[in-house]
Amino acid sequence: LIFKEFVLEMWMRKSLPQDFITRIGKCIMRFLYVKKVKSLLKKLELHKKPFYYVNHHLTHAAGAFYASNYEEATVLTTDGFGDGLCATIYLGKNNKLKRLKKVFSLNSPGLFYTAVTSLLGFKPLQHEGKITGLAAYGKESEPYHLIKKIISFDSQKCNFPIDIRYFRSSGLSVTIKDTVSYLLIFITNFMNGNFLQSFTKINDIVSRKKTRWHSEKLSELLKNFSREDISWAFQKRLEEIMVAFAEYAVGVTGINRVAVSGGTFANVKVNQKIGESQNIKEIYVFPHMGDGGTAGGAALYIYHMLTNCKNKVKALDNAYLGPIYSDSDILGTLNKYSDKIKWEKINNTPQRLATLIAEKKIVGRYSGRMEYGPRALGNRSILVHPSDKTINDWLNKRLKRTEFMPFAPVTLKEEEKNSYLIKKGCEEPAYYMTITFLCTDFMQKNCAAAVHVDGTARPQLIDEQKNKTYYTILKEFYKITGIPSFINTSFNMHEEPIVCTPEDALRSFLQGAVDILSIEDYLITKR
Repeated sequence: LIFKEFVLEMWMRKSLPQDFITRIGKCIMRFLYVKKVKSLLKKLELHKKPFYYVNHHLTHAAGAFYASNYEEATVLTTDGFGDGLCATIYLGKNNKLKRLKKVFSLNSPGLFYTAVTSLLGFKPLQHEGKITGLAAYGKESEPYHLIKKIISFDSQKCNFPIDIRYFRSSGLSVTIKDTVSYLLIFITNFMNGNFLQSFTKINDIVSRKKTRWHSEKLSELLKNFSREDISWAFQKRLEEIMVAFAEYAVGVTGINRVAVSGGTFANVKVNQKIGESQNIKEIYVFPHMGDGGTAGGAALYIYHMLTNCKNKVKALDNAYLGPIYSDSDILGTLNKYSDKIKWEKINNTPQRLATLIAEKKIVGRYSGRMEYGPRALGNRSILVHPSDKTINDWLNKRLKRTEFMPFAPVTLKEEEKNSYLIKKGCEEPAYYMTITFLCTDFMQKNCAAAVHVDGTARPQLIDEQKNKTYYTILKEFYKITGIPSFINTSFNMHEEPIVCTPEDALRSFLQGAVDILSIEDYLITKR
């Protein structure tokens, strides 16, 4: 697949890609990588166990289908690239997955979106969500009509025709000298048995290089327009082609329930537009839709293959699958920082936290198992009163985040209709904050901090079955304030991962992320 895509690109460009030497090197390194993995398994005495390779997009498809509660589904995967592909359509039926269509990564809607991330000065493959947030501040104007001509969806060929003159096939401006240096590092360490170290060293060098996924031609095309209108144009076009892709897929399978995964479906506005399509009855978004979810997808696929697909696993009913720490672990960490903090153990934790949030304290909550996937869903969250519409300014500054990024609410499931305009069949993704909805007048009036400038929000719906203690905190807050929502944002400083351990939580607390920290039933303040 990778070789075929390479030949196709040469034919379309009528020349060799600028980074063709690097890409050949990557193919060689990948071949050596698989060999070395098998060698490492032998050292670990695991070589007698079966060794399975699962295609990248198949792992996405397996995660989406097997974690859903669908017996039959149209399964879509879309991302930047993976094993030579950027998109697939699978039929999920009889506990099996059958691939019906594939799209080579040369025609990638994911990399189309990565290009604008690069163009506007954000980090490609990391900050695409900022484009989604920024797009709400833009409007339809000339950039949209220019961008519309660059990419489309071709239902005759199931493809995303794209004018590749505006894009780079690789984000790195890598010279022949760079490539030779990388290969020498790799070969030297590989021969010495330091296989993983070779990748670490190369990654250290590459990470210091400026990445760029757009061409000068794209820069020239859009140089006179605002970043808000450019973002709006790319977001709108992505929504259009992805809805067209989803509707086409439903037409192919005849099944109007769709399960989706892949990095492109981290775009919550795209998920909203697909869910609102009249051709689609229900949508399920795998909670860990990015590449972090491929390990789970691979495991699900192999399990069903080894059991001859006799029984579909139980649908995923919550995302609290991560690490959990004991009371002794927590006390050990608290004692380690006893010169900087003081704490008390409380018996009425939900009521105390609800009161503090109602008093407009910034509360960090650390409890139970960490969430699986990119969203904080209450167990590693910062909780804030939702009424102050200036929160985007002051809390983003406090957390050192980009000022225009919206904050998301958590809402009592029984109050969803009073808060959002939700099409039936779109509720499930909202348990995992993977979809947006238009907000009601009640929501806009009482939860101004959670409503983005375009009138939407990316809510987490919560009920007692998903997370009883977290639900009770919100229920108590509702009793105090009459508002069935508050802000839930991830517990971390900008560019850092969500806190995992009690020490992570304390470090973020001491950096000023929150006013008060709750770790299980311990309430912590600074000395």
